[in-house]
This record gives sequence, structure tokens and C-alpha cells, in this order.
Amino acid sequence: MELVGVIQKKEHQIKIQQKNDRLFNIQIDGRSYEVDCLELMPNLYSILHGDNSYEVRVHTNGKGDRYDAHFYEDTFQVEMADPMKKLLEASAGAGKKGEVPLEAPMPGQVQRILVKEGDEVTEEQGLVVLVAMKMENELGSPKTGVVKKILVAEGDNVEGTAPLIIIA
Repeated sequence: MELVGVIQKKEHQIKIQQKNDRLFNIQIDGRSYEVDCLELMPNLYSILHGDNSYEVRVHTNGKGDRYDAHFYEDTFQVEMADPMKKLLEASAGAGKKGEVPLEAPMPGQVQRILVKEGDEVTEEQGLVVLVAMKMENELGSPKTGVVKKILVAEGDNVEGTAPLIIIA
């Protein structure tokens, strides 16, 4: 499987070959990695690479191919897409036009709102801090635009995929 991955706003060419239930050969920008990956529980993975062991929690953030990967105390925004789909979107001028909601990637509590209605924002700019599973997650804008409506208040509990802010 070939993918285009955008991790922390940097694009990478990724090839994944599954060898058996748990063993994968992953090429990232031409570098090859053999990894053993086991899903311990929904959205929690144990990854072994060489002598190193990692636990990664992955949540979809309601935007199709976008995910938040929690690795120790860091959260990485990851987008995975088929290269052809990415090319078609770019050539067709597809993108986030009109009003687009920022959605909660998981249930949690709104700790801070970092913008106000009418503010101009850039894509991925932090808009809301959501506390989930005792971790603070800064949620970025789904597009460049203007904050049209804030649908939540600090202290609100929200469900996963709940719209938080509308960007126009």
C-alpha cells in the first residue's frame, strides 16, 4: 500500500507491506523499517522496532484521513491519503470551502478556547484545548479562514465528533 503522509505539516512518501498478522515493512521517504505492531485495545498499539518498544494511542479527529497520534506526552497530527486522491484533490481545487466545523476528536472537556468570534485563523492554528484521558490536546483549525461561531464554552463536556467551532 502506498500513501502520502503529512505529519506535523511535513509530507512523507510511505509504503506499507504487511508480512503477517503483526510484522510490517514500512518505508518512509525511502528508509525501510521492520516493525511488529499489536493492537492492545481499541486505538492503543504496541510497536516494536529493533530493541525499542513504543505505545501509541491513535484517534480519528472526524476529518476522514486525519488522526491524532499520542506518543508519550506528545500529540502529532497525522493525515494519511492515497497519492492519487491527493493529486485529484489538488488538481480539482478541492479543499475546505465554505463553512467547516472543528470537531472534537474524542470525548473530553473544553479547557480553553484560544480564539474569539471574528478572529482570522490559519490552517492548523490552535483554537481549543480539550482535556481527554488526563491529556491536554490543542486542536487546530481545519482551514484558513475566520472564526464564524464558537459552539462551546470553557468547562463544557463534549462527545467525540461534536462540532466545537465553525470556520468560514
